[in-house]
Amino acid sequence: MKMMLSLFVLTVLCSHALSSTTETNSLVSSSSSSLWKRKDSILPNGASIHSKNGQYTLTMNRATCQLIVKKKTGKILWSSPKTKKRNCYAILRGNSNFEIMSGKITVWSNNTANKEKGKGPYRLTLDNKGNPIVKNNRMKCAWALFGCPVSKRKLRKIKRAPPKKQFELIKKLMKKQAKKRKGLPIKQLPVAKGAPKIKNQLPKILKRKTPPKKPKKKLLIKKSKARKLKKLLKRKGTGAIRKLAKSLKGKVPKKQLKKLKKLVKRGASWKKMKRIAMRKLKQKEKKMKRKIKNKKRSKPKKPKIPKTKRQLVKQIKKLTWMQKIKRAIMRRERPWKIKRMMKRLGNVRGNVRFWSKMTQMIRSRNWNQVARLIALPARQKQIEFRRPKRWVTRYRYQRYYQRWRTWYWRRTYRRYWARHCWRVWWWTRCRNYLRTQWYNYRYYYWTGAWRYRYVSYRRLE
Repeated sequence: MKMMLSLFVLTVLCSHALSSTTETNSLVSSSSSSLWKRKDSILPNGASIHSKNGQYTLTMNRATCQLIVKKKTGKILWSSPKTKKRNCYAILRGNSNFEIMSGKITVWSNNTANKEKGKGPYRLTLDNKGNPIVKNNRMKCAWALFGCPVSKRKLRKIKRAPPKKQFELIKKLMKKQAKKRKGLPIKQLPVAKGAPKIKNQLPKILKRKTPPKKPKKKLLIKKSKARKLKKLLKRKGTGAIRKLAKSLKGKVPKKQLKKLKKLVKRGASWKKMKRIAMRKLKQKEKKMKRKIKNKKRSKPKKPKIPKTKRQLVKQIKKLTWMQKIKRAIMRRERPWKIKRMMKRLGNVRGNVRFWSKMTQMIRSRNWNQVARLIALPARQKQIEFRRPKRWVTRYRYQRYYQRWRTWYWRRTYRRYWARHCWRVWWWTRCRNYLRTQWYNYRYYYWTGAWRYRYVSYRRLE
């Protein structure tokens, strides 16, 4: 029974010890000894800190003596420099310093003790985005591996503020971040005796880049070929000249080959030819040096700033991408293709009206107008807040024209013909007689007048 009880006690103690070393949510350090037994909080070898969402872990690796920030998938986000030391542990001190220790030797440190004085206790937690953050007693960020995050309160303030104030607030934030960046380490940390040198301590920005090595000058003709050429020159004759020309084809320009042939025919020696070549090379070098000097002396001309619309249009016409568009227009390419070219090559933008005008000009092949539209694009209307429109009934006096038919008495001339018919005299049934009197008759005609009526109408307001 005694043996069984002792075994049970041992198992309980072992389980408690394992649970305390393997998994924790945060590390806490204290500046006062009354609250805590130890001032410093230790993350032992092989232990880890987890984020709230369980996606990220900060582990103290046993094998390599490294702090590793890992994703759940196994992707390493960050790791401290490798060391040959063993039995390492991470420690969060009461002065906000987060360090990797191997006995009494500091392998790695964040060096925040000078900035944070009397703001303890400190807490180290792992963010839901995998960012290890050290916070002070006021829950403010003292140090973070990937930079301190912007507080939610500040973000809300920026979102609620008007656009002008938003700009000012963002500018202030940027200035603060710039100040923090200035505090990057320029010199390496002092290394303790017998400790290994810390790798990747300085940021990559501050490390000096070594200048690129100049390529060695290679001979155009190999030494073996040069010997062959010497032998050919000694032989002389037409066959030797042909072979010489074949061997130098593609490596020497045609003009130089012709000169070489002439020299060989004259019977020039290898030394003479070398002298001529060296003389010409020196002349070329001198010319090149003069050109470089002249370039240095002559200051680069600044392009003239266009003052008028015409000058601006002229300047745009000369551009290379505009020349491509011109060719496409003259080729009678489809308008949608030319539009795509404009957007890709020249980053041309505009509203619906602008593009409709552009299509018209492309179809009519009016190149000048196309260039003008690109140089002087349509201004976009400023978006302002407007009250939503609704249908409203209104009243007004409407003018209309009313027409009607009427008549008046009209008189004829003095003489008029009247028709008389007699029934008795059958041989003269009807006859026209000339009268010398006035005759009145009704003359009908159309007339009208402008009138007004009160009318209702609907309108969007």
